[in-house]
This record gives sequence, C-alpha cells and structure tokens, in this order.
Amino acid sequence: MSSLTPTNALFDALVAAGSISVEQRAVVEEEHARTGLPVEVILVQNKFADDEIVTKARGEVLGIPYADLLGKNIPAAVINLISRQTAETTKAVAFASTDGTVSIGMVDPTDAQAAQA
Repeated sequence: MSSLTPTNALFDALVAAGSISVEQRAVVEEEHARTGLPVEVILVQNKFADDEIVTKARGEVLGIPYADLLGKNIPAAVINLISRQTAETTKAVAFASTDGTVSIGMVDPTDAQAAQA
C-alpha cells in the first residue's frame, strides 16, 4: 500500500465511518511514528480494520471510486484490453467496457507510473 494517502484524512474517514475508534487511531499513530510503517499496514496488522475497509476509505480520501470485483464474471475480451505484461507490472485489470469507456481497477491508484501505463 502506498504511503501517499493523506494520513489524517484516512483516519478521519475511518473514525467517521465507525471502522476504528479514537483509541485505535492513537495506537496506530504511535506505532507509525515509532516504526515508520504505513498506517494502512498497521491498521490491518493490528486487526483494527481489514484490507477492504482500509481500501474503501483510501478511495474515499483520494476521490477514487472503489470497485468490488470479488465474484464478478469479467469477459476475457475485457480483461485482454490490457496486456498481461502491463497488468502484472502495474497491478491493474480492465473490468468493464461500456460505450467506449474502459473501467480499470488498480491495486495502488496512487502509483503515478502505473496510472500512465
């Protein structure tokens, strides 16, 4: 996970959603200051929030919509809109194509190099 997510905004979103408590936020902030680990990693490692909750909050903070692709049937023609090499390098996948618009999911949408690929 990228450390480019604005930390205070991420915490605010998670606390506002009731996903973490103010006390858990303080624990994560202390551990982040002590270890330098990204707050997203600390949240998950301490089981304060799971990856999906953190990812949704990151998307909210960054203004990027979250797409849950679990169990979705994506046609091969859509998946193949991105070459296998590019998909593996950028950790991205095309998951929908409608009216000339292709929807792409990325593991880390803050990765500028991947977004430009």
